[in-house]
Amino acid sequence: MPPQLYAFLTLKNTQMKTTDEVLVSEKEFVSANILKAKITQNGYGGGDSGHGGFVELEFEDLSSTDMEATFSKGSQSEPTKITLTFRGDCERDTLIEALEFFVQELKDY
Repeated sequence: MPPQLYAFLTLKNTQMKTTDEVLVSEKEFVSANILKAKITQNGYGGGDSGHGGFVELEFEDLSSTDMEATFSKGSQSEPTKITLTFRGDCERDTLIEALEFFVQELKDY
């Protein structure tokens, strides 16, 4: 399995007039499919979304990953529900590994 990639970025949020250190981590999970998982986060922000803390999870199909996303009620930018569907046994296994990776990254930062 390829090594994890870590990158620190400094982003300036002009809307909230703050500068945050952002951690970007990604990892590939290989089975009959290849799923790339990427997490971008800046840790706790001290309150609700107006305080600037965020976590972004990204799944990318690098090969043969049967997945789909559904957005319900509202727009894609502000849905009330997001459904991710992974079909197949290998997709299930690589999803589990990716979710475990996300959880560990969140606990470590």
